[in-house]
Amino acid sequence: MNPGKAGLVFHEPLLFELGGQNKRGVELPEMDLPIISDEELLGGNLRQSPNLPELSEPEVVRHFTRLSQWNYSLDGGFYPLGSCTMKYNPKINEDIAVPRSLIPDMMEQIQKIADKYNTQIVCFGHAGDGNIHVNI
Repeated sequence: MNPGKAGLVFHEPLLFELGGQNKRGVELPEMDLPIISDEELLGGNLRQSPNLPELSEPEVVRHFTRLSQWNYSLDGGFYPLGSCTMKYNPKINEDIAVPRSLIPDMMEQIQKIADKYNTQIVCFGHAGDGNIHVNI
């Protein structure tokens, strides 16, 4: 491996390629209910089980962690867009949480900022939870 490109290795096998035999992501406890067969439960609607890969939970977590590290992050570095004049790439979406009772005050302050800079700021989210997505 070329040491200069060690951080740029973008090869991750598919879950089907990682899978093995008799691996389980979760072991469920014994049930204290009578066991009903799939055929008895579903009758003529029974289909063949999908051929899913068998992986342990840590293998699945590591796989998706490695994939997530391929995502570009503005916090992680500069994103070259092909122009030497583009020195800064601002975030345009922030996730904020405020007490529900303060949402009207927050929206008023956001509108003042939008007016000051002559721009639109769109807010949406889960107001019942106090979770608001602020988009410039």
